[in-house]
Amino acid sequence: MTVQERTTPRYATIEQELRQRIDRGLIRPGDLLPPEIELSRDFGVSRHTIRRALESLQRSGLIARRPGRGTVVTRPPLLTQPLGGFYTFVGSAVEQGHLPRSIILEQEVSAARGPTAEKLGLPPGEKVIRLVRQRLVDEIPLILETTEIPYRLCPPLATTDPGDRSLYDLLEELSGIVVSGATETIRPVVLSARQARLLGVPARSAAFHVERLTLAGELTVEWRRSLIRGDRYLYAVDLPRLSSGQSGGR
Repeated sequence: MTVQERTTPRYATIEQELRQRIDRGLIRPGDLLPPEIELSRDFGVSRHTIRRALESLQRSGLIARRPGRGTVVTRPPLLTQPLGGFYTFVGSAVEQGHLPRSIILEQEVSAARGPTAEKLGLPPGEKVIRLVRQRLVDEIPLILETTEIPYRLCPPLATTDPGDRSLYDLLEELSGIVVSGATETIRPVVLSARQARLLGVPARSAAFHVERLTLAGELTVEWRRSLIRGDRYLYAVDLPRLSSGQSGGR
């Protein structure tokens, strides 16, 4: 036994062993872990020690306790997106140590009709650049994204491949447009068969539908709709509690 093995708590070594089994695919998402009493017998420790190891795995998002079913292996989110400030897909992925990549599915110039004209404040028929991309993190499909931008704001974008760069950086480089902020709405949806196939999940899987209107000052420069896998993406928000005088209630 090494010095490290003598000083590492037993529950931590059990946690690491279970984590390695999950990472190697020996235990797969959706599998049930054996009951605590069986794990305690296999590892030769008390149920209390097993419970501490499982609690740590649960905090990491690797397992979930399901009433009536037992302890299920899950998959932690690829990305966790804090809310409360402007963010980009590329920036968030890189900051969290991941490799982002984008695949262009459609890139065309079309006439603004209906909701597109309304959202972008354009007269019907004015040209827009429509860009549909599949966005991956560590080669795992995560987002199916449709972006529309008024053509007159950045004509070169109609034939430019953004690659893995932020579209906002490209807008500034090509046309001097500096994005100042955005408004965003998020709602749950169920994916169609085609959408699910592009995101690598079963049909009718749950997803986030995120709609963004991006601004440069008072000018709307982008209408973006994103379908994001619900099983690999997590939104998080800090909720500071205000005093009763500030909140106006209890």
